[in-house]
Amino acid sequence: MSRQPKYRAWYKPLGVMIEPEKLEMINFEVKVLGVYLKMDGRGFHKLRLSDFELMLYTGVYDDPFNEDEVEIADGDIIRFECEDIGTVICEVKFQICEFLLISNSFPDGFMRLGEAAEFDREHSWIPFSQRLGNIYENPELFG
Repeated sequence: MSRQPKYRAWYKPLGVMIEPEKLEMINFEVKVLGVYLKMDGRGFHKLRLSDFELMLYTGVYDDPFNEDEVEIADGDIIRFECEDIGTVICEVKFQICEFLLISNSFPDGFMRLGEAAEFDREHSWIPFSQRLGNIYENPELFG
C-alpha cells in the first residue's frame, strides 16, 4: 500500500515553517508553491520553490508511549535509545530515495530508518524515541 507524499516547507526569506495543512500545492514544473501565510495583507501566496526547503514526511512516528506522538520528517532531530550504542541524537535525512538517521554515534555515521522502526497495524514507529525539533527551528540541538 502506498501513501500520498506529505511535505512541510521551510520558507527561507522569513525563517518560518509551513506545515502541511498550510501547504496548498507544489508545482515542480513551474517551480512554485501555493501556501497560506500571512504576508502583505494576504493569506494565500504562490511563491518560488527556490525560496523553500521541502521536507518529506517519513510515515514513521516517534515512540507512541510519548505524551505527544508525532510523525517524523526529513530535517527532524530525534533522540532514541539504540541497543548497541545507548542514547543517540540524530538528524533524519532523505537521501537517494531513503530516509537515514545521521549521527557520529553510528559506526558508519548513519542508520537506515527502517532498521530503527517497528511496524504494527496502525503505523510505523521508533521505540524509545522522541522528536526534539528540526534543523531549521532548533539548529542548536544537532551540532
